Amino acid sequence: MNLSLAFARLREAITARLRGRRAHGDEADASVRASADIGPAVADRAPVTPEAATPDTDAPGAVMRGPAPQQAVAAEPLPIDPPNPEEPPMTPAPLPDADHDRLLARSTRLQEQKLEVGAKLAEMQRLVREFERRQYEALHEVLSECLRLRGEHARLQAERSGADADIDAARAAADDFESYQRSAQAQPPALPELDEDERDELRRLYRTAASRCHPDRAGEADKAQAHARFLRVQEAYRNNDVEALRRIIDELQVPAGTAGGHGASITPAVGDGLRRMVGELQNEVADLILAVQTLQLDPAYREARGIEDWDTHFAGARRAFEQECAALRRHIRSFDWKLA
Repeated sequence: MNLSLAFARLREAITARLRGRRAHGDEADASVRASADIGPAVADRAPVTPEAATPDTDAPGAVMRGPAPQQAVAAEPLPIDPPNPEEPPMTPAPLPDADHDRLLARSTRLQEQKLEVGAKLAEMQRLVREFERRQYEALHEVLSECLRLRGEHARLQAERSGADADIDAARAAADDFESYQRSAQAQPPALPELDEDERDELRRLYRTAASRCHPDRAGEADKAQAHARFLRVQEAYRNNDVEALRRIIDELQVPAGTAGGHGASITPAVGDGLRRMVGELQNEVADLILAVQTLQLDPAYREARGIEDWDTHFAGARRAFEQECAALRRHIRSFDWKLA
């Protein structure tokens, strides 16, 4: 048998067993395919002569002459660098937070809502303060005189009757007059008068300043400073202080990366830090909403909001107090006449 054909059949049988497929075709085709897989084509090889196929008896252990079969060369292993003790150990990267985008959007909406509700609360407080200031200017003198006359009339009535009820009424009237005097001394200064354009400017400056120095938008190291500045913004808005708001905005016009400025470098919260920030914002917004609802039930706010024309209302109240003062003076004179 031709030895090349024998080697080809042996290789094809091994290949078919490993790959799980059967040999197809005749023996000649199988020989060509097998010879193509193991090296040079059969046609390119030197023909095997009977002399080449004769075993070489002079070489011990040899079975035949001819070229020696090629042997596989083992691959050398790649060198592995030893670990460097000075380098920090590598830690796996944190897994992405599936809720990050949702929490980030939620925190943005809460910050905007906090600014809106805070502005509404400040506007309501400013309205109450303005109403009380205008009321004080219109009625302070006549109200103070009316309370004094009430106390005087109650004292004379108690001295005349000696009844416990009259004595208690006299004591209560005296307390009312003293309490009003103390509150009048602590009356805050008058708010600056603003026209419609100036009031729009006040609102615009407030939103700009509040958004830039809001504590929730500052880094951890700057939160205390941002909170103090935010309180200044609230106070300036309640006091109709346009210039104070401009000064605060000027303070915030600092180069980016400077602490306290609107361009300060802030590390965005992630993971549990972002969840904690969202929780704090929810509590702060809830507190502001509660404060707004509480102020809406306050009699002073309801009166200020319900009266369409303050000047007309104060003029009517002044006339009523003046009439009461006149009646009290007549009663006090009657006591004096009866005592005489």
